[in-house]
Amino acid sequence: VSRAHNLATMNIAATLRERLRGGPCKVFVADIRVRVQRAQAYYYPDIVVTCDPADTDDYQVTRPVLIVEVLSPATEAIDRREKLLAYQTLESLKEYVLVSQERRRVEVVRRGEGGSWWQDIIDETDGEAAGIRLESVGVTLALAQIYEGIALGRQPN
Repeated sequence: VSRAHNLATMNIAATLRERLRGGPCKVFVADIRVRVQRAQAYYYPDIVVTCDPADTDDYQVTRPVLIVEVLSPATEAIDRREKLLAYQTLESLKEYVLVSQERRRVEVVRRGEGGSWWQDIIDETDGEAAGIRLESVGVTLALAQIYEGIALGRQPN
């Protein structure tokens, strides 16, 4: 992965871990798989959060509430289509976050009332202080936090 991809992943995971420390939610990065029973598939998201105390397998998460993917040119189509459709079958999943590494843009696909899904987007036009509220875990991430240290056509932060 690129430096931008790695830094964005680390920035988000570090913030989530710090804010969720001491509670029931656990944050995992990269090498923990998510099992999608209906698709009979496994995926390895950049970040996954589970808050279910029964979700204890050492190698996989089966009841995630939040999944984050930092988009890469080689995998963006898969993240937006295949993974999105598979993840939406997980009853526990509340939010699926797509983070661009090309520009400051974050998309959150959320499960609404009655199981419908809708999307919330923030980008650089909203300002660096703009934040995206991750309702599944009660954490707000600012664009400045997500993209800290990443130069996207500008000087690094």
